[in-house]
Amino acid sequence: MQTTDFLDRAPGRLVRIEDGAAAFVPTPLPTTLDLRERTVSLLGEARDALGRLGEGAQLLPDPGLFIAPLQKQEAVLSSRIEGTRTTLEEALFDEAVGSTSGDEDLAEVRNYLRALQAGHAALGRGRPLTVGLVLELHAELLRGVRGEDRAPGAFRTTQVWLGGEESRFDVRRARFVPPPPAEVARCMRELGDTWSGRALGDPLIRIALTHYQLETIHPFADGNGRIGRLLVSLQALHEGLLDRPWLYVSPFLEARREEYYRLLFRVSARGEHLEWVEFFLEAVRHASRHTLDRIRTLHRLDREYRVRLERVQSPNPLRLLDLLQRSPVLTVAHARRHLGVSHNTARAAVDRLVEARVLEPVAWTPPSARGRPPVLYACTDIVRLVGS
Repeated sequence: MQTTDFLDRAPGRLVRIEDGAAAFVPTPLPTTLDLRERTVSLLGEARDALGRLGEGAQLLPDPGLFIAPLQKQEAVLSSRIEGTRTTLEEALFDEAVGSTSGDEDLAEVRNYLRALQAGHAALGRGRPLTVGLVLELHAELLRGVRGEDRAPGAFRTTQVWLGGEESRFDVRRARFVPPPPAEVARCMRELGDTWSGRALGDPLIRIALTHYQLETIHPFADGNGRIGRLLVSLQALHEGLLDRPWLYVSPFLEARREEYYRLLFRVSARGEHLEWVEFFLEAVRHASRHTLDRIRTLHRLDREYRVRLERVQSPNPLRLLDLLQRSPVLTVAHARRHLGVSHNTARAAVDRLVEARVLEPVAWTPPSARGRPPVLYACTDIVRLVGS
C-alpha cells in the first residue's frame, strides 16, 4: 500500500505495522454529508425505484415466494466475487436434491443463503441490526467451509491485507491494509452506533457509507466481502426502506467488480465519499428496476402457464405453479411433499407440467454423489429469469 496515495482529507490515519508497512484506521463516519446535484438526483431515482419495486411485488399472488430464488442468485454472485465458481443452475439443482455434498463452492453458497435468511428472520422478529447479530451471521457464513479455521463469529486477531498474488506473503506489496487487530473492536463499536442511530441523513446514504466502513475495517479473518454485501439487504429492512427483502446488489457489484473495489479505496485514500455513494445509488436503482422487471415477467409467465393448464381437471398441476416461483427446480419427491399426495399422483402432476411445456427434465449429478441421482425437472423460463 502506497502511503503517498493517502491525502490529507483521507477519513482516517495511517499507522505503522510489521515490516515497515502501514495500515489504515478509519475515523467514525461523518454525521452529515454535503450532497451535490448529481447525488441528490441519483438518490431520488434510487428511492423511486425502491418504492416501485415494493408496489410491483404485490402483482404476485404470494410476493414472498419469489424472494427465495432471488436470494439464491444473490448467494451465488456474492460468493463469486470472492472466487467461487458455482452457477445459479448448480445451486438450484443442489437444493432440489437436498445435497450435503462436500463441494466447497456449493457449500459456501448454501452457507451464504442460510446466513442471509437467518438475518432476515431475526429482523422480522423485531431484533435490531447490531454488531452481535453480525457476529452470529458471520459464524453461520463460515460454518464447515473454507475459513472455518479462521475464527468464525469473532473479530480477527491477526493483521490482514488485500491485494493480488504478488502480495500474498508481503504486506508491503498489498493494495490495501485494514486496521491492526487491536483497533477492530473499537471501530466496530463505532459502526454499531451508526446502525442504532440516525446520522448521515437519508437511509440509503447510511447503507452506502456503513458498507464502505465495514469493508474498510475488514473485521474478520475471512468472509468480510460476503458479510458486507449480505448486510446491504438486511440494513434496507432495518431502515424501513422495504417491508420484504427485495434488495440484492451483488449482481451489479459483480459485473463492475474492479470499479467497486477502486471506489471503496478512494474513499479511504482521498475522502471521495460522494463518488462511492453515487455508485452505490446506481446499484440500488439498477437492482430495484431489474427485480421489478423480473417480477412483471414472472407474473406474465404465471398467467401463461395457467392458460396452458386450464383444461387439466386435477388441481395438482396448478398447485405446483406456486411452488415453482419459490423452487424452479424440483423432483417428484419434492412435489409429493408439497402436495401431500402419493408418489404416483405427484408424478402425474409433474408429467402434466412437462406436457404443458412448463417443466422439462434435466440431468445433473451432484458432486460426490453415490447411487443413482433423482430426476430433476426445471422450469427453465424461471431459471433463466432469475439468472438474467
